[in-house]
Amino acid sequence: MSAGESHSLALCSDGTVKAWGNNWWGQLGDGTWTDRTSPVNVAAITNAVTVSAGFRHSLALLSDGSVLAWGSNNFGQLGDGTSTERESPVTIPGIGNAIAVSAGSNHSLAVLSDGSVVAWGWNNYGQLGNGTTVTSTSPIIVTGITNAIAVSAGNDYSLALLSDGSTVAWGYNYYGQLGDGTGTNQYTPVFVQGVTEATTISAGDTHSLALLSDGSVIAWGKNDYGQLGDGTKQTRYAPATVLNLTNARVIAAGGNHSLAVLSDGSVVSWGYNFYGQLGVNNNTDSAIPITVQGVNEAIAVATKKDFSLAILSDGSVVSWGYNYFGQLGNGGKTDFSTPASVQGITSSINVSINSDNSFAVLSNGSIAAWGKNTSWKLGDGTTIDRATPVAASGITNAVAVSAGSTHNLGLLSSGDIVTWGTNFYCDLGTGSSFAFTPTSVLGITDAIAISAGSCFSLALISGGTIAAWGYNYYGVLGDGSTTNRDAPVTVQGITNAIAISANVNHSLALLSDGSVVAWGNNSYGQLGDGTATTRTIPVSVQGIANAIAISAGYSHSLALLADGTIVAWGDNYCGKLGDGTTTTRYTPVPVQGIATATSVSAGDSHSLAVLSNGSVVAWGYNLGGQLGDGTTTYRLTPVSVQGITNATTVSAGSSHSLAVLSDGTISAWGNYYYLGLGLDDVMPHSIGLNLYQ
Repeated sequence: MSAGESHSLALCSDGTVKAWGNNWWGQLGDGTWTDRTSPVNVAAITNAVTVSAGFRHSLALLSDGSVLAWGSNNFGQLGDGTSTERESPVTIPGIGNAIAVSAGSNHSLAVLSDGSVVAWGWNNYGQLGNGTTVTSTSPIIVTGITNAIAVSAGNDYSLALLSDGSTVAWGYNYYGQLGDGTGTNQYTPVFVQGVTEATTISAGDTHSLALLSDGSVIAWGKNDYGQLGDGTKQTRYAPATVLNLTNARVIAAGGNHSLAVLSDGSVVSWGYNFYGQLGVNNNTDSAIPITVQGVNEAIAVATKKDFSLAILSDGSVVSWGYNYFGQLGNGGKTDFSTPASVQGITSSINVSINSDNSFAVLSNGSIAAWGKNTSWKLGDGTTIDRATPVAASGITNAVAVSAGSTHNLGLLSSGDIVTWGTNFYCDLGTGSSFAFTPTSVLGITDAIAISAGSCFSLALISGGTIAAWGYNYYGVLGDGSTTNRDAPVTVQGITNAIAISANVNHSLALLSDGSVVAWGNNSYGQLGDGTATTRTIPVSVQGIANAIAISAGYSHSLALLADGTIVAWGDNYCGKLGDGTTTTRYTPVPVQGIATATSVSAGDSHSLAVLSNGSVVAWGYNLGGQLGDGTTTYRLTPVSVQGITNATTVSAGSSHSLAVLSDGTISAWGNYYYLGLGLDDVMPHSIGLNLYQ
């Protein structure tokens, strides 16, 4: 969700985008210039993961890292190399690895996966950060930034949050909105004074906000309406503390007012209130935070000018304030000084879902399944998505379960394996095309562990050998070939395995001597043998002699060592190796700051570990809140998952995470629209399932 000067955007659970409000410059992206008082679909977007509404233009970040733009383009703020207005989205050339975007007044920003920042559009005050005042219609590198994790574009100035919690700023600074202690414009980034623990930033018209790790909020810049919330109307050239906030979770800076979501789901506001944008049923300005009326289940807020939006936990959106162009989305054009519902929005979230279902083995031997159910992935014989757990059909003696991309596995107490889902690449090992409900894998009766990759499967056999079947393009079956197998074959050269782990295109095995072997795709060094060479038979991971657990992620790997430390190797996108960098590693490196781990799990782009005291730590990509630290900021080193003190195991998915607690309950966090848990949540919540009951 994002609010512009007079238009609004909302990202929906299916990756589409809705827009409403002023459309004079095509900023709604529906192919017209017609204002809309209720939401319409932005044209041709199906895989957006975040959106940003600028002054009169809009941006969308897609799941492949590319960026779309539409609307006003008189200063090149769409980044397509022209100054032509666009009423439908166009692709910004040259960006394929963005992880965050922000649309400002007449310029735009994007963070790339290597931590650098690019900017484009108007540059009269140096807001592009390249040391000049030359406007650019295409993205250019902002000088001197290598570790950015978030950006926010204001009115002719820019902010970037760095991975160490500091903040830099550049551009227009007449009111001190850069926070460097001066009123001097800056043409390259300078540090905001005294900020070392920021988790979120937000740039308004002429004032700035930062949320700190302790839940407090600081503000700087213009303060003529009390928009800094420090109880005065004095302009601040360096950060001042917003009064009475100790538990903020989300912040947003508007034209001359500010918003924050608190940990209890309420929303507070402060600053200018001529149009009712503070949501308190009057038009009186406030220099300190006051409570927005009638909102107690908010998970996000947005503002850009003189109106405000909030997403509620049920997926609906409410709005209040200025409504001349219908930007409140309630079907009319009357200003509202208290929140009113936006029409037709019931599933607004921040990112799309990749890992879209979950499973649990219960103490009675059944398997509970919930989430998206295309291709019979839940095993209940239907294709009905399930918002609460249902039983996979006919299973009463399961001891383990493993979820793949298109199929799933269940290990029975007898040593047999059952599978269900689709069989496009021989995934099931059953000889049939589909399995609507659990069906036996051929030829295995003595398995002791299972692991489902994306389109292939592994089984650990009681004598220490490993069986494999399914898709074999990268040699993930370890049989020395790249031939798909519709029945189990033996992984070559392994006779003493004690644990296995499979993910998208590579496999790991832990051997009885504490060493680890790996095979399959090695494009990012995920096999840990010091090369990028794909292997069709197992090779040794370098330098590991005392591992006790392993986990294969999308393109990275983890190993828990006997001394409680963790090592990681492979792709390091957004810091998922936890070594404080984003550098790909072809051999194992230590995860920083962990000495008492008892369990590990590698997801698509994030990692989890349980510590000996029952707490959970997480690191890596966090756009869906999958790190559970109360933010959506990615982390290069481990941070604590909030509120968990008694975890026993964890499981990292694509955009969500699960933890099993000592009482048998399951806690979940992140993006889990299809999992029946509501919307994205950046902190853990119970899913109402107990493994022991």
